[in-house]
Amino acid sequence: MKYILSFICLISFQVSLSQQSSQASEKTIKKLSNKAINIATSNQDSAYYYFKQSIKVAAINKHWNYVMDNYFEIYNTAFYHNNFTKRQFTLFTIDSLYNSQQNYFNTLENSLKYKNHINFYYGFYYYRLNNYEAAKNRFQKIIDNTANADNSQLLKNKTFLSVAYSYVAKMNTDEGKYALSKALYDKNIRFLKTIDSTNNDLIYSNYNLLAEVLKKENKHKQSNSYFLKFLNYYDNKGGSNNIMSSCFNIAKNYIQLKKIDSAKFYLKKAKQYLDINHMYNVNYYKLYSEIYDNENNYEKALNELNKALDFYKKSH
Repeated sequence: MKYILSFICLISFQVSLSQQSSQASEKTIKKLSNKAINIATSNQDSAYYYFKQSIKVAAINKHWNYVMDNYFEIYNTAFYHNNFTKRQFTLFTIDSLYNSQQNYFNTLENSLKYKNHINFYYGFYYYRLNNYEAAKNRFQKIIDNTANADNSQLLKNKTFLSVAYSYVAKMNTDEGKYALSKALYDKNIRFLKTIDSTNNDLIYSNYNLLAEVLKKENKHKQSNSYFLKFLNYYDNKGGSNNIMSSCFNIAKNYIQLKKIDSAKFYLKKAKQYLDINHMYNVNYYKLYSEIYDNENNYEKALNELNKALDFYKKSH
């Protein structure tokens, strides 16, 4: 009995030491990662250094989730600094790590998050390369994996699913598949209102995207009904760029509907937020050119186009 008790005590002691060691390593990993995150926008090289130090500690202790989290942050940092080479290399590293440690990731409670994160990065990567087939394939994986998940996992991955719907819809719009695009935006709005009703930014963003599709279909009145929802939301919340862009879209639709006074009203509203150096000045001049053209005032229309051209040249 004495020897059995001694053996049990020894095992308990070893387990305790292992737990302490694991906790210490996790503390070091997080400390290094946080240090990197804090300087990521101001000094990418130093940030990469601390991320890599964190990765070394995590890899030695086989904390592959922390290794992956650090690579996610490296990718985000490279994206912020428009470092395409770093992004591409990191993306392939992320893929390789996941494939080599897939059994480990599959045992995690949040394993779906890692799958979705990787598919999102690849989907966005292919989207920016205009490889819509490959991009849609990745975003569809997010949709298939998440839409059929249990409610707990669905709640944790709701943003991935909503963003995947939006990107597939956007690509359908670019390809002229307007019916498919509208159906997905409608589906996304219903989904968000059901499961994430407080995420108004995302809900109204989808109203705005749906309005864009309707504008392309020359359904200008219907389009404006959604642009106005978006505008009213940001009128209350604040956000000059969103206010100006929606005003320009609404004005454009009213020009097409020959409601020139209404178009002028929203251009005047946009002008309140328009800084003299803002690129949106080009939109403002071009839309006023269209208004003067509709009024058969071709001299003023040409003058506004010249203003747009001059502004563009100066800003480039």
